[in-house]
Amino acid sequence: PGLSALGGFADRLLIFCASMVVMGLVAVVQWERLALDARDASILGVLPLEHGRIVRAKWMATGLFAGTAAVLFNGLPSLIYPVVSVGRLEASWALILQLTLLQFTLGVLSGLLGFLAVLTLREGLWALLGAGRFARISAATQATLVTVGVLAFLLLPTQASRAVREGHPSVRWLPPIVLAGTFEERFE
Repeated sequence: PGLSALGGFADRLLIFCASMVVMGLVAVVQWERLALDARDASILGVLPLEHGRIVRAKWMATGLFAGTAAVLFNGLPSLIYPVVSVGRLEASWALILQLTLLQFTLGVLSGLLGFLAVLTLREGLWALLGAGRFARISAATQATLVTVGVLAFLLLPTQASRAVREGHPSVRWLPPIVLAGTFEERFE
């Protein structure tokens, strides 16, 4: 079946944008818990554990948190949207399963990208500025990211769809557009 029958590019773009932005906002909300801080070091440092093991455990916990949040956020839309999008077609269960798995995979990837972007920004600022200066700008950076995240949630899908319709070449590299395009390419 053609993509026009399977739902619109704009729908998938909205789903992938929402996943990326919401997961970025989840990372912003968890800003202080994303990395090993002085409090963690003082509590865990007295244990007979290597520092590297503590750091790895913190990163594993952060990864598990991000993965779980991405799966939870994308699970329900991935189950509902493919069934609804082929509701009027004579589609096989194999096609619906393929649509569900692809949308789930791409949605989780989109969400993890948003989470990792915020995590990378946080860790980059900490490495660049050091602990003292980072602590001074941390709250302002967090507030700015919340504002940018909310605006992106509201504006990105519409602006990206318009840019695609108008043929702006640089818009093809926006991650949600790449993921929505990957979905379309698979089922065209």
